[in-house]
Amino acid sequence: MEMVGELFGQMRTWYLLVSFSLLVCLKQGTKFVTIYAKDKLDACDQDGDMLLFAYAISSTVSGVLGGKIYDMIPSKMGIGAVMTAFNVINVCSFVFILSLEATGNVTWMGLYTFMIVTGFSSVLPVSLPFQVYAISIGGVKHTGLIVSIFELSAQGTGALLELGLGVLLKQKSYTSWLLLNVFVALPGTILMALFYYEDWRKAPLATNFVSAPKLDTHDKKSIGRAMMFAAAQAETKDDVEKAQEGRVVDLLTKPHHEQHEEEAAPDQEVDSEAEHELSESDTEPLTEPTQPKDGAA
Repeated sequence: MEMVGELFGQMRTWYLLVSFSLLVCLKQGTKFVTIYAKDKLDACDQDGDMLLFAYAISSTVSGVLGGKIYDMIPSKMGIGAVMTAFNVINVCSFVFILSLEATGNVTWMGLYTFMIVTGFSSVLPVSLPFQVYAISIGGVKHTGLIVSIFELSAQGTGALLELGLGVLLKQKSYTSWLLLNVFVALPGTILMALFYYEDWRKAPLATNFVSAPKLDTHDKKSIGRAMMFAAAQAETKDDVEKAQEGRVVDLLTKPHHEQHEEEAAPDQEVDSEAEHELSESDTEPLTEPTQPKDGAA
């Protein structure tokens, strides 16, 4: 529980939790469209199934392509830009269907466009960010707990909103229903963008997927990995810039003769070793073999 307290003591966790909970509620738009089509265009059950089929195909394509794109983007800022773009497109799709309702220009083409666009744009923001964050923060020990907390928050928020949304659909207040969804989508989009900004600001050089290693206090290697991870996560953009500036200043301010001495040092060491070997050979006494004297036994 101490880990949970530390986790929710960070603003970026709250940004992601609230945005995820709000954006999940937008997926209920699929249920709205089937009811809306039956009321506005006298659709049958098969027509409603075709709308849901279009949503499912679009979501599948988004999941396959989006997952690949997510893996190809190395930086957190890049991922944040992609997820924000998806959320903005999702908001625009609800504004689009709201404009159709307000102008009375509801058509099958408009409904299919809404289902395809919202299906493509709503999948990744509510499936990848919170799971990647749970793994990177919770590691192998606490990932399940963090994911469960996020899911609980999303399902609870959705249940509370359904109390009001269901009444609006029953009363056929479609304009109010769509406005409410737009008001839900806007803060969800803004908060997720803030989450990615805070996550990037905390560790600008970290990749989009950073897994926290498991700490074993009885293993020196495990302690070393945990310390290196903590140091990397704590490194900010200012630290990196200062370190780079320091290296440049040292290189520019170092006297020329010192650089020359450092370059000549290896040659001097070789020469000194050669001279030392030569001096040792010169100091060794030269002994000539002695001839035995005549008559010696």
